[in-house]
Amino acid sequence: MNTYRCAIIGVGARGTHQAEMLQRIPEMTLVALCDINAERLKAAGERFGVTALYTDIDAMLAEQRPDIVHVMTLPGVRVEPVVKCAYAGVKALTVEKPMALRPSEAEAMAAAAAETGCLIAVNHQRRYMPHYQQFRQVLADGCIGEVKFVRVTSFSNTLLEMGGHMMDGLLMFLQEADPVEVWATSAGAEGFHSPIQHDAPRRTLARILFPGPIEVLWIHSQDTVSTLGESTIYMHLEYNFWGTEGYAWHTQNEGWGYQRTGMARPVGGPTSWANDHEQAQVEFTRAVARWLDDPAVVHENNLERSLRGFNTLMGMYKSSLTGRPWRYGTPVTDQDVSDLQALLERRERSTN
Repeated sequence: MNTYRCAIIGVGARGTHQAEMLQRIPEMTLVALCDINAERLKAAGERFGVTALYTDIDAMLAEQRPDIVHVMTLPGVRVEPVVKCAYAGVKALTVEKPMALRPSEAEAMAAAAAETGCLIAVNHQRRYMPHYQQFRQVLADGCIGEVKFVRVTSFSNTLLEMGGHMMDGLLMFLQEADPVEVWATSAGAEGFHSPIQHDAPRRTLARILFPGPIEVLWIHSQDTVSTLGESTIYMHLEYNFWGTEGYAWHTQNEGWGYQRTGMARPVGGPTSWANDHEQAQVEFTRAVARWLDDPAVVHENNLERSLRGFNTLMGMYKSSLTGRPWRYGTPVTDQDVSDLQALLERRERSTN
């Protein structure tokens, strides 16, 4: 395997965590850091032994010419670094989730990747946890028969915060099927008022129809019932699957399993974010090097997959705005997002 020169843009909490993970990956060498906060940048450079420190992305790209860049900026500052890196000749990018806050941002990333050949992976690292892969195989093998109904729930802050992970896991467990349509309703305009809050509704209830047909009940709200045993909003993420021959479940920390009709007891295993997330981040990142070495070894979180998930979340915005089902593939605009924010704000004012 080749060794690749890496840079990190954004050395806040997520960026420094990524730098820690890079220390475990011999195929990648961290050569440069970039951040608009000079004091934070200096501290990160000293911590990780990096002397090439930049507050300007263009200068960093021109002088260091990294092979891989990890874009770990705030949610509202993703598209510009991604596009600049792609057109500067960077071979591959990892992008923190959510990949974008508006449809036009995701479209700009996709256009840059298509025009330059830059490979992009979005950081839904849970796919690289062994129990995620085991659970996907259980469903693919038909251990509960044909899946007919799914409930996915999260107790987290906004739709673009944990919602991206929710959607990515759902698509993974349903074998990457494209949804047919989404019918959604949203509330909680306060989530739009800060980029740190991911500029999204606080609560969304949706019905997603997949081929089969498979009906999915999507519940993203701090008003929902939390997973038994969980104590924080960030750890609550649960999937429940009902099939023609049984039932299966997957939770963030409280285990996964299935029970087929006629089985005396369920079969499954443990799950633990604390035990699994760092190695999953390492494997997510190392998979970029494998992808560059061999284009046939496509990254689990490649841009095409991530766009399908992001666009489905945008479909929830559109359906929440219009009150009608959104058909998969129908365009959603930045104006639709702004109009939904205005609608939710009017509703909140009218009830106060």
